[in-house]
Amino acid sequence: MENCNKIVLVTHCLLTKGFSPQYRNDMKEVLYELLDCGAGIIQIPCPHLIMLCDGKERKAGFNSLLGKLSRQSLDSLYSRALSSFVKEVEEYKKQGFEICGIVGVKNSPACEIKGIEENSNYKQGTFMEILKRKLKEKAIQTNMVNVNIPSECYISENNQ
Repeated sequence: MENCNKIVLVTHCLLTKGFSPQYRNDMKEVLYELLDCGAGIIQIPCPHLIMLCDGKERKAGFNSLLGKLSRQSLDSLYSRALSSFVKEVEEYKKQGFEICGIVGVKNSPACEIKGIEENSNYKQGTFMEILKRKLKEKAIQTNMVNVNIPSECYISENNQ
């Protein structure tokens, strides 16, 4: 197999059991597709864990925390957390790697990628919005796609 200089950025939950194990097999098809294209896979940091590392209470649930934080606080929290990740991606680019895609999660309040489907009305995930902005600041543009994960898989008040 030849050395491939392509990289795909993938949401954290696709590579980590961040959602119910019963749905883990549903993601195999997506992961096999990524592996078959021959690109390297880089895991995007998890916005849920970022909030927990920042001292937010787990018992409140991710969706509740999202509603309680101001947009400015959320932007600041995510921007700080993504800074080193974006530097890493930028270094891959400097080393000749092509960042050929970002995989988001459809209907995720944090990780949905806006407007990739025609006539799309769904909202951009806050975390992905900031990631896209930070990559654009570094002149890194790429393709983007959403994967549909059943909503009961998300970490929420009921999945502690």
